[in-house]
Amino acid sequence: MTFNNKDIIYYGTLIAVDPVISNIKIIVMISSIVILLQSLDYYKQQNLVDYEFPILVLLTTLGILLLISARDIITLYLAIEIMSLSSYILATIKRNSQYSTEAGIKYFLLGAVSSGIILFGCALIYALAGTTSYEGLTAYI
Repeated sequence: MTFNNKDIIYYGTLIAVDPVISNIKIIVMISSIVILLQSLDYYKQQNLVDYEFPILVLLTTLGILLLISARDIITLYLAIEIMSLSSYILATIKRNSQYSTEAGIKYFLLGAVSSGIILFGCALIYALAGTTSYEGLTAYI
């Protein structure tokens, strides 16, 4: 994967932005705004007045945006964790519902196991290739 001169690379080789990535990010941000607008009626019907919901949706969106721009396995993992931790809380947003609590616990346990497996895989990749950047892995392969 070779980047041309039109690409903008931030923080060494951790995050990159190019026209395709920018277009995908715009689609994600528009989707996030639509989700927030559509959830207003639901919250009024259920008498839920939580200021946490928009903040958690925005944190999940931040994780998705970081995931899109990732150029390194470490950045990829951090983006997945930001996105999933916010999603765990979103799954349990209805505090009085037994189903919501059960879903949050199951989601958290599944996420903890999968996070451990991802970290173990990243460690194996780093042990084999000696790098965590996508360009380095491409050169190794």
